[in-house]
Amino acid sequence: MENQRNRLLTYWSNFWLTVHVAFAAYISSTYLATFVGEERVGLIYSFGSVLTIIAFFLILPIFRRFGNLRPARILAFTGFLATALLAFASSATEAAIFFIIYYLVSLVLRLNLDIYLESFSENKETGGIRGVFLTFANIAWLISPALAGLVLGADRYYLIYLISAVAILPLIYFLAFRLKEREVKDGVKLATFAETIRKMFNPPSDRYRYLRRILTVDLILNFFYAVMVIYTPIYLHNHIGLPWTDIGVIFTVMLLPFLLLEYPLGRLADKYWGEKELLVAGLVVAGGATAAIAFITVPTVWVWALVLFITRIGAASIEIMKETYLFKKIDERGDTIVSLTRSTIPLSYIIAPAAASLFLLYFPYQYLFLALALVVFLGLIPALRIKDTR
Repeated sequence: MENQRNRLLTYWSNFWLTVHVAFAAYISSTYLATFVGEERVGLIYSFGSVLTIIAFFLILPIFRRFGNLRPARILAFTGFLATALLAFASSATEAAIFFIIYYLVSLVLRLNLDIYLESFSENKETGGIRGVFLTFANIAWLISPALAGLVLGADRYYLIYLISAVAILPLIYFLAFRLKEREVKDGVKLATFAETIRKMFNPPSDRYRYLRRILTVDLILNFFYAVMVIYTPIYLHNHIGLPWTDIGVIFTVMLLPFLLLEYPLGRLADKYWGEKELLVAGLVVAGGATAAIAFITVPTVWVWALVLFITRIGAASIEIMKETYLFKKIDERGDTIVSLTRSTIPLSYIIAPAAASLFLLYFPYQYLFLALALVVFLGLIPALRIKDTR
């Protein structure tokens, strides 16, 4: 009963953290471009990502010494201040600094909640627990773009970030007054980052070999997200010519598969199927639909909503299968592995903008999505070589 209570509170914490992130996620690249130009937006994401990866390496000893909640309270309050200040940034330097803090804090807080939830989870329920955890986040992702599109109808970027700042206040409340500190069992040996990375590159067992392959899929999925989050809004708004109100509707429809599919697919993986088949199917669907984007040039809302919806059917399948597989392979000693997998998010925001910027020097914008589809299809190589947990 206590575990169920802690899980429910963690789900709600994840919801409010995701509202905080999602409300501004799809307009941040466009907002930053008003300060630094489209061609330099990727540099801000890349620099912020480097700092985030460093933070991931440094934060685990702090969590182990002081627990999850005390550091999380400080981080959440810092995120609140940075987001509020970002709303009123008056120069490129201010915008870059406050955005990087906002970006870094949100990712470290997500890592914190992942580690916290794992301490209240059992392997036989991992798919369902992770499915609910992601579903709470996906509800936030679903409602945020449409509301943000309405608010942004008059290019009121400052209001987007003020709402995003307010959205993190319930998380601060949960961290301060409702959640209880997790305990690490006495005598449990916790791995260092160096040990974990060494085992990934030189696997001592099949377990680490399969973990390396699922982490490769994770990196490819986050590379897909990075390109889509940074470049799709710019493409739809600046090149296709769609207004923000339409883009908000498109993105809301696009995100429906995460809400509709992840929990039932997680339960199916727990009870009936393994993860491998659905993971492979997701990669094929996501890759095929992403390739189709390159050939669509009409500013028609339903066409864009449909093709992006199909890309997210694939992405949702990949996401819940790799989450289920990963967390079935680790226990309370696996916080370094959780940190390593969450490092693929900022790592993708280093690789993706650099690769996309180089690509766009030589090829038209729409062909970026063909290249992205090829990267997604490459994920089939490690996915086909994992072994189901069932």
